[in-house]
Order: sequence, then C-alpha cells, then structure tokens
Amino acid sequence: MEWQVLEILWPSKTGSVREVAEQLPRERSYTTVMTILDRRFQKGLLSRARADRKFLYSTRVSAQEFERRSAEYILSRLLLILSSSGTPEVIMGQLVEGLGRHDAELF
Repeated sequence: MEWQVLEILWPSKTGSVREVAEQLPRERSYTTVMTILDRRFQKGLLSRARADRKFLYSTRVSAQEFERRSAEYILSRLLLILSSSGTPEVIMGQLVEGLGRHDAELF
C-alpha cells in the first residue's frame, strides 16, 4: 500500500488522511490510513504540515527516486539471503545471468 499512497499524493501534491483514504482502491479505516501515512513520514518519504486540525501530507521523493530506493532495498535483502548459500562471486554471477535472461524476454 506504500506505493498506492505515493501514487495518490504525487499528482495531487498534498492530501489529508481522509483525502488519501477516499482515493484508495480498497476501503480502509481512517486510523489505518493515518498509520500508513505516519510511517511513510517517519521513513522520510512524506512531509507533513498542520492545517487547522489535520495534517496535510506531501511526497518528499519522486517516483523515480522511490523506485531506485526500492530496487536497492530488494537487492540488498536478496544478497543478504543468498550470502548464506554461496560465495559472493557465485551469487553475483547467478544474478547477472538471471537479469540477462529477463532482459532477453523483454526484447
């Protein structure tokens, strides 16, 4: 749901908890959306400002930056998991080979 929240906020620039909740594809409780937005704020993905009695959230990263960070995170987790099953050279070789097959399927 992290991606969905960001996709809602990127074009609109800012949004309250209620505004974000109304745009989610699946109905979520107000407190669930509030928790999700707060966690994204704590991660540094969102900024927030108080407006009257509510917070307005806005994105701090572009879609490209979020994709880059996500890819880095996935790769670091993958390498951590695989490091227990072989040498780094073997693991990187398998990763590069797999990416090559994936690229070939795309083109």
